Amino acid sequence: MKNPERFEPRSTLLRAIAVVLALVLALLAADWSASASSAPVHSKATGSALAKQLVARAQRPVSFTRPGPALHLTKAARTKLRGKMIYYVANGLNFPFTQALLSGFRQAAGLVGVRIVAVDGAGQASQASRLIDQGVARKAAIIVIQSFPANQLTAAIQDAKRARIPVIEEFEADPQRPPPSERAIGVSATSTFCYSCAGRQVADLAVANLGTKVNAVVFNVPEIGVSSLERDGFTREMKLLCPTCKVSSVDAPLATWNTQLGKLTSSVLQRDQSVNFLFPLFDSMIAIMKPSILSANAQNRVKIGSYNATLPAMQELKVGNTVIGDVGGMNAWVGWGTMDQVLRLLTGRTPVPNENVPNRTFTKTNIGSVNLKQNETTWYGAVRFRAKYRRLWGLG
Repeated sequence: MKNPERFEPRSTLLRAIAVVLALVLALLAADWSASASSAPVHSKATGSALAKQLVARAQRPVSFTRPGPALHLTKAARTKLRGKMIYYVANGLNFPFTQALLSGFRQAAGLVGVRIVAVDGAGQASQASRLIDQGVARKAAIIVIQSFPANQLTAAIQDAKRARIPVIEEFEADPQRPPPSERAIGVSATSTFCYSCAGRQVADLAVANLGTKVNAVVFNVPEIGVSSLERDGFTREMKLLCPTCKVSSVDAPLATWNTQLGKLTSSVLQRDQSVNFLFPLFDSMIAIMKPSILSANAQNRVKIGSYNATLPAMQELKVGNTVIGDVGGMNAWVGWGTMDQVLRLLTGRTPVPNENVPNRTFTKTNIGSVNLKQNETTWYGAVRFRAKYRRLWGLG
């Protein structure tokens, strides 16, 4: 391909560059966050000013968007559903995030008499594979896999496919239909949050609070597929908002959190005294990292932003000064979203590409309006997602 600079006058190139920059800023000001409303953001703002506008917008209460066509379950359909077993292979069954999700999933399943059996792969693909085979042997109606890459479980998912058991994959991608490679091995549907949106929202937090002096370290969790989406979303947003800011990444495998995450945090803080922002991709990591931050006497220098909005991290945000923001998608809501996909599959309907579970950013600005003694479903505003799903399914 010929180099266009050889044919265009310099002034034309400069005008073209200006147009591109304007488009970039317009994209930043657009509704990138799954939790943002439709109100416009002033597109002429740049850097920390734009970041502050994006954070303010992402802090607003969320709303419900119907994921797809109504199901209108008949009495005969509900009778066929009653008693069916869903085998749920978790990746960290005791994490608050998973427990909140399962609470919503079981609540939704109870409406139609479907039974949930939850087991724990505990960060080990080999164990998750065995559990999938266990679900096949127990003649599950559907198998749900939480946060394990399908390509690490190919043989087990193919076993489910041969047994004609649909597989739903949670939290391995941003909302989408399963790609052809995954459909080929037996993944029928997905249920997830917008993780790249979450990464962008955390980057907005960093720049809104620290301006152009951000030196961030991302604590990546390599065996959880959506980690790369969060990390890349964060990195891209940082480059757009603050090209001079620093971003680096370290791996923090899930299976080593209890034994190594604290040491890794200490190492990061000792290696570079200018590090001032930590992004653990999942907020369950914060409680493990916090003692190392205190030991390094870095609690005033270092700020933390994360994702999931689970209770311990939200409590830390409310009372502490190190956690400056936590982005969350309602965990119980995604449990209902997974049940929506289950019902579509079990009644012969086409799964939807996106359950439209929104994110919301929590900061010192809006955390005061959140009652952490109440269920997480109250933290996102007066959105009646359960009633909306019931109507979607024809259950009143």
